Amino acid sequence: MSDWRYIDELNLEKFPSVRFDTRDFFFIELTDVNLSEYGKVLKYPDRFCRSREFAEEWIKNLETITGGKAEWRMLNFGIKYANYWEMKYVQLIGTPQGYVVTNRHGRAIKWNDLVEDNIDKDALQTHNL
Repeated sequence: MSDWRYIDELNLEKFPSVRFDTRDFFFIELTDVNLSEYGKVLKYPDRFCRSREFAEEWIKNLETITGGKAEWRMLNFGIKYANYWEMKYVQLIGTPQGYVVTNRHGRAIKWNDLVEDNIDKDALQTHNL
């Protein structure tokens, strides 16, 4: 039995750190958290930390604006560390300062870079169910 759950079941109070597969927006709880740039997060919390509510709303909105429930998509924000396969898995990591979003390698990404206007719509190639 898989521990992967669809985004509709997301509750960051229950799952404080999660990894999303952005191709289909299924997630799994992270038990081994990899935040390779925690020092940078602590130095600039205004760039890297957001509330639990913000993080939940952001990831759910991201699924919606990239095609909703779909079998597959390619997420690309067009910036270094947030392009193509770097964003295959997105992690939301709960810290005492707030939620941090990272790429699949645990590299923290500034929330202000992860906005709809930066999404490369031509690269999405969303395949609906």
